[in-house]
Amino acid sequence: MAGGTFSAYNKVRPGAYINVKSAKPAITDNNRGTVLLLNGVNYGWGNNGVITLTSDSDFKALIGVSVHDASAITISEALKNATYVKLVNVNAGTPASANDSSLPFNIKARYAGAKGNDITIDLVQSITNQSSVIVKTIFGTEVVDTQIIPVDHAEKIQDNDYVTFGVDASKAQSISISGEKSVRLSGGNSTTATSDAQFNALSQALQTEQFQVATTAGFDEADKIHGLLAQLVEDLRNNQGYKVTAVVPYSTTEYDNEAVSVIENGVIYEDGTIVTPSIASAWFAGKSASVPFNQSLTYVKYDGVQAPYPAKSQEQIIKALNAGHIVFTARRDGSVVIEQDINTLTTFTDSKSSQFHKNRELRALDEIANHIENLFENGYIGQVTNNDDGRNLLKSSVTVYFKQLVADGIIGDFDQADLAIAKGNADDTVVMTYSVTPVDSMEKLYNTITVTR
Repeated sequence: MAGGTFSAYNKVRPGAYINVKSAKPAITDNNRGTVLLLNGVNYGWGNNGVITLTSDSDFKALIGVSVHDASAITISEALKNATYVKLVNVNAGTPASANDSSLPFNIKARYAGAKGNDITIDLVQSITNQSSVIVKTIFGTEVVDTQIIPVDHAEKIQDNDYVTFGVDASKAQSISISGEKSVRLSGGNSTTATSDAQFNALSQALQTEQFQVATTAGFDEADKIHGLLAQLVEDLRNNQGYKVTAVVPYSTTEYDNEAVSVIENGVIYEDGTIVTPSIASAWFAGKSASVPFNQSLTYVKYDGVQAPYPAKSQEQIIKALNAGHIVFTARRDGSVVIEQDINTLTTFTDSKSSQFHKNRELRALDEIANHIENLFENGYIGQVTNNDDGRNLLKSSVTVYFKQLVADGIIGDFDQADLAIAKGNADDTVVMTYSVTPVDSMEKLYNTITVTR
């Protein structure tokens, strides 16, 4: 898949090359809700790579802990708003295993990691049926799988979410036990993930996964991984044409980038738990990934919290907003809200106006760029002839799409005359230009009351 921006009509690979820019003053993923998360936690369990999680997922089977575990707080915060969290799980190592000579099968943990050593296989001869054996898989102290198999047909045992059973064909396929037998797995270990390993895993996931927002929530605010994420996302946008954004906690780094949202402060839960800016980044990432394109997150409530942490003064709030940061502030009704839905772009030019600084408008522009790229790649590349009929077909599809955006309140009025599609210099090239105006939400009211008598 090729894409990105262009400065001349000289691309080699087939693809959609899209420039998004402001009109000069003188001239005047339907798959929403996906967060890519690298949180730096060594769970000691789970697939070494990307794990897709939802609020209904079996967290213990997938990452070895409950969704309520403190180590899963970034995931649970993101899932308060996101539909999917794609966790980048760096879990290289060795799976735990057990090889009991009295059993006709070998047992191996499904994933590498030290948590595999917490698995016990408990075999009990059935009291009601002497020809059957009950096989329980115990993870820690919890029975996570139970199956009943004939004592003479060990091959009928089934793998589960925690272990695989490798039946040894050289042994008799019968299970001979008296009463109860327990087998504990051992030898599982987790290789400590270096900074390079974390970066490489993040880079790989960014290149291959579909998502709207990526975040390194959970790492220390000063960790360099946040800046590396910003660089990788910028590369995706400019050189590969994939319009996604990043959410990182506040540090001394100045990004000045429309694709990066910086979380200035954290919050305090109603139970008194302090949520740092790094953890709160996961919440905002989930919110940003799932908000409809015709809505802003300005003044959206952070539910379940009692106060921002630390609370900011009027001067500090203004300073943070001028830097393009997301600030959580308290309202007089006791709620905690996002002060303004903005990003860190603070240097405006002819090609990037202040509209790119507002996240609602940026999400609309990103949606348009991603949609047009998907439309062209899935319906036109190599399939439609580059003649007047083919280009008119493309123009019609784009026109219908823009009219729907107008109807949904995502862009302003669209004039079909602003959409131009023509053949480029080469026979396989199509040049398309159009003008759109993203719309924003009301944020500031200047109210003058005239008193008469």
